[in-house]
Amino acid sequence: MTRRHQTHDGPHNSVQQVRVVVQNSHGENLVGILHETGSKEVVIICHGFQSSKERIPMKNLALALEREGISAFRFDFAGNGESEGSFHYGNYHRETEDLRAVILHFCQEQRLISAIVGHSKGGNVVLLYASKYNDVPIVVNISGRFNLERGMEGRLGKDFLQRIKQDGFIDVKNRKGKFEYRVTEESLIDRLTTDTCAACGLIHQDCRLESETKNCKIHLMLISWPWFGVTCPFGGCASLVFKPWIMPFEKGFLSFHGLILGMGAVIVIVKHEKNIHPHGYSFLYFSVDFTRCTQSE
Repeated sequence: MTRRHQTHDGPHNSVQQVRVVVQNSHGENLVGILHETGSKEVVIICHGFQSSKERIPMKNLALALEREGISAFRFDFAGNGESEGSFHYGNYHRETEDLRAVILHFCQEQRLISAIVGHSKGGNVVLLYASKYNDVPIVVNISGRFNLERGMEGRLGKDFLQRIKQDGFIDVKNRKGKFEYRVTEESLIDRLTTDTCAACGLIHQDCRLESETKNCKIHLMLISWPWFGVTCPFGGCASLVFKPWIMPFEKGFLSFHGLILGMGAVIVIVKHEKNIHPHGYSFLYFSVDFTRCTQSE
C-alpha cells in the first residue's frame, strides 16, 4: 500500500516522498517513507534502539542519498514509530526479518536494493541480515555495537541477570522515574545470544543479487565517532556506544570493509569495479553533516 504525501523539487527533477506500508512475516504492518528519485536502485535505512524513521539521522541519510539521485527508504521496525506490533528490548532477529520483508517488497516492485544502512542497533540488524541472506552488495553499519553484552548494566542496573531470573522481567525507567519499557527474560536472552562476531564471519566477500545472474562484491562499511566527554553527534542513547566497543569490528574484517572515525561531516565512498556491479554504479556516495543533528537519538 502506498500513498504519496509530499513532493518537492530537488537536483534530480521532482522528488516525491511516498508513504509505503509493508507487511512482515507476522502480519504486522511496517510503515516507511520512500524518497523517490526515479532511480531503480533503492537504499534501505534502519533506525536504532527506541528510535524511528522520523529521527534526524535517518532523515538526513535519506536526504543525502536523495541529493545524489538515489532513492532511499526509511521505515519503522515493528513496535516502533508508526508500525504495528509490540516493542521488545532485544528483537534483533525479528527486526532482521522485518528488513527482509522490506527488501522483498521492493524486489517484487522490480527495484534493486543497492545498499542497506543501519544506525546503532540498526547497524547490527544490517550485519545480521547480510550474514543470513548475502544478497545486498553494500552494507553500512553506523555505530553498531560489537559486543552486545556490554552497556546493559547502564540501562538495566546492577545484578540485572539475577533480578530478571527472580522476577521474570525488569521495568526500565528514565531519569525522572517514568516507565519506558519492560525487558523480559526472553528478550534479554535474545540480546545475550546474538553473536555479532559470528555473524560477521558469515558475510562473504562475494554475494549474489537475487534478481541478477552476475556476482557482485559485498562492501561492509563501519562508521563510528570517538567519545568526547558528553559530546556525541546524535546524543542520548547513541552516546553509549563508545569507540572501544566498536573497534573489534576493524580487527577481524578489515579485508572487506572500511572504518571511518570522526566528528562532523561524514563522507562514505564505496567503490565498485564496473565489471562487478551489474548496474554500473561506480560508487555510492553520501555526505551528511551530523553536527546539525540536535534531536536526541
